[in-house]
Amino acid sequence: MESGIPQDPMVACKFDPAAQTASESEFRPQRTLNLASETTYLKIRMTLEPEQSTIARDTFTRALNESLLQLFGLAGGAIALDFIKYDPAERTGIIKVDIGVSQKVWAASCLLTEFGEQRCRLEVVGSSPFLVGLAIDSREVTAKLGLFKPLA
Repeated sequence: MESGIPQDPMVACKFDPAAQTASESEFRPQRTLNLASETTYLKIRMTLEPEQSTIARDTFTRALNESLLQLFGLAGGAIALDFIKYDPAERTGIIKVDIGVSQKVWAASCLLTEFGEQRCRLEVVGSSPFLVGLAIDSREVTAKLGLFKPLA
């Protein structure tokens, strides 16, 4: 440490004018927090035709894995997916993936058109680096409260 300035890149120097005296000024180190995440969460909705009221978790899992396999092949589609939650009534699931492969999973899910012998659609409803970001959808809350009426 030379001349009183910290060399740590995570410490920023901040001038404090209140601490300035007639002969010297004082620098106080300030810590900054980096909130970069290595993973991301995707909320995906599955729809089958003819319409079904519920879709089992294993059907959702197999459809997502098959979409990755179809688009990227055996080696490129071998992506570790961590299934956090699945709601069969809403037909939505939340998965956790590495940030580097989240675009691959998103692309593969959007391009799936058939699963088994049924027409299928996987739609990414939300994406967030933090799980709490997918907890509440403001549009659903306002619609339930009657504050927002969608155009039909």
